[in-house]
Amino acid sequence: MRHLSLLSGIGLIVAALGIGLAYADRVNWDTADRVMPGCRELVARNTGNAFNRGQCLGLAKILFEYASNICPPDEIQNDQIVGAIVQYIDSDPARLKENFNVMAIEAMRKAWPCKR
Repeated sequence: MRHLSLLSGIGLIVAALGIGLAYADRVNWDTADRVMPGCRELVARNTGNAFNRGQCLGLAKILFEYASNICPPDEIQNDQIVGAIVQYIDSDPARLKENFNVMAIEAMRKAWPCKR
């Protein structure tokens, strides 16, 4: 009986994960319009929603660290990274439904291109 209960529990977890993953495929939570409010607050030094600011800064720092083909100055600051992203994305509001990560990397490559 215990074996059956364990299998049932595992089945419920797998089903819940399947539903969650199917829903995640339909909703892009990382669109620029969802992340940009926190980025704009960071740049403006507003003390609005701390979660949104943290989400923006976390994504920006991770992308900055792992993006290829960017050559920033040695002593770059977080606000410069986020500022470049905000300026780039806000310059083309028609793209706000696109993936934030893709656009942020584009912004960094434009701001700090590598000389060849």
